[in-house]
Amino acid sequence: MHETASFLIAGGIFVVMGIASSMFERLPCSTAMFYLAAGFVLGPAGVGLLALSLPHDAALLRILTQIALLVSLFAIGLRLRVPVLDAMWSLPLRLGFLAMIVTVPLLTLAGVGILKLGWGPALLLAAILAPTDPVLAHDVQVRHSGDLDRVRFALSGEGGLNDGVALPFVLAGLALCSDPQAGVERVFSIGFLGMTIWGIGGAIAVGALLSWTTTHAVTWLRTHHAQALGLEGFFALGLIALSYGAAQLLHTFGFLAVFAAGVAMRRAEHRASGKRSAPAAIGAVDPGDIQATAAHPRKDGPRADVLPLVPLALAVVTASVVVHGISATPLMNWYQRLRGVAR
Repeated sequence: MHETASFLIAGGIFVVMGIASSMFERLPCSTAMFYLAAGFVLGPAGVGLLALSLPHDAALLRILTQIALLVSLFAIGLRLRVPVLDAMWSLPLRLGFLAMIVTVPLLTLAGVGILKLGWGPALLLAAILAPTDPVLAHDVQVRHSGDLDRVRFALSGEGGLNDGVALPFVLAGLALCSDPQAGVERVFSIGFLGMTIWGIGGAIAVGALLSWTTTHAVTWLRTHHAQALGLEGFFALGLIALSYGAAQLLHTFGFLAVFAAGVAMRRAEHRASGKRSAPAAIGAVDPGDIQATAAHPRKDGPRADVLPLVPLALAVVTASVVVHGISATPLMNWYQRLRGVAR
């Protein structure tokens, strides 16, 4: 009955959101707020139809959140139709890299000094909360491939980049939780720096190469042999899975690879078809040990250290959903009016 109810609830929510999507564009609230309210009503605090717990449902929740984030990152990349070397990329790169490098240490210090957390849990909490979630930032992202608004482009690009940038800090936090005696200076070693550079650079290369190869192969088959027609959604989903899987196989950052694949697919489509829209269906601590900690949290991860972070993370995410949902649409409307007056 639990599985049957889950399918009925998920199907009902998807249908309702499909019908009411245009209504949410006019309301001062986001779709994330609706999902949050639905979860509260259906959960233990409401009618009790859904009862999920981290100890028992961690694997399921991990898969669901991964799928949602991968699709979201790929969709963001598809909307960014600006050339890679264009000056507009400078702002999202600064937000995605420099701002994260500053924000994570500051939040870590706040966790240690204010919340009295250890260095490992504090760093892990900071790395979890620092990135801008591209799902929550939907209302302030670029609306279509031709949207060249600098603010929307910067926020969209940052939302795609910083999940990959935050991952090294997450791995370092998990490593410190696993071995609190290691010390920060021993975790952030030359080996860790090399792993980070390879993880970011390799992920971008993997995603871009797979996307370029797939898109050009499909374009060639269609233009020369009238094959591979239709089913664009399958190509998009397949490219997402291939990019993430190949990135993980090569020990790079899979989320960043999927975002890069979306950007590269849009660029390849832009060169091939002009204005026609692309398918938008969618050292003492060894670096290897750090990767193993993230890949097998039940085996190596210190559950006792991490579990106390759950209420803090959920509280911040909930507050972010509410505050963002209420303020994003009015603020962006106000910004658009200011731009109209300035012109």
